[in-house]
Amino acid sequence: MLLKPKVSKYQSKRTASPIKHAKNYVYSYLKAIQRIVSSKPQEVIEAWNQAFGKTYSGMSQAIGFKDQILFVKVYNSSLYALLKQASQRELISQIHKIVPYANIQEIQFLLG
Repeated sequence: MLLKPKVSKYQSKRTASPIKHAKNYVYSYLKAIQRIVSSKPQEVIEAWNQAFGKTYSGMSQAIGFKDQILFVKVYNSSLYALLKQASQRELISQIHKIVPYANIQEIQFLLG
């Protein structure tokens, strides 16, 4: 909800510059875009498919990477149970061999 600043009757004829208002928001938007681009989500997704795609072909697929979390869809319930019990650190290290600069904190497996 935007609050309107108090304007005297003498200033009401003058309109505020949209540039002044935009500069308050541009910095935060640029930082958010920079964070997304620097993480290179497509490369992380491709790294999962490259590292584990041959082993688990047709049974899993990386579907997204957001806020340092890699989302992997698993189609086989047995594989899902194995991946949930596997060490996240080891799986992430396999991805780091392909994409060393990727900042992955967690892998979430989705059964589907």
